Amino acid sequence: MRIKEWYVAKRAQGLSQQIAADGAGVSVRSAQRIDRGDHQPDNQPHCGRSWRTRADPLADVWQSVLVPMLEKAPQLEPQTLLLHLEQIRPGEEWYRRKRTLQRRVE
Repeated sequence: MRIKEWYVAKRAQGLSQQIAADGAGVSVRSAQRIDRGDHQPDNQPHCGRSWRTRADPLADVWQSVLVPMLEKAPQLEPQTLLLHLEQIRPGEEWYRRKRTLQRRVE
């Protein structure tokens, strides 16, 4: 029997929330969520959001400049790409996008 089912069964027997939670090995806060129906089912893992929280900082150069360079020379490192961006588009703060570029190249 899973923890949530055990907890619900003990609550149905008339045990208090605190005692049923202790017996099931969950916190009182989790027990409150189970009672409200807000508790995440055990068989459904929590999934992250599917939308972006910020605008893509490399959107204007990724497909047009960087992808063709990486297709021609896949061994290029992010620092090299960053230096290239600084040469072709001076005046923008490319160093602020360094970590994003590193993640994207991986």
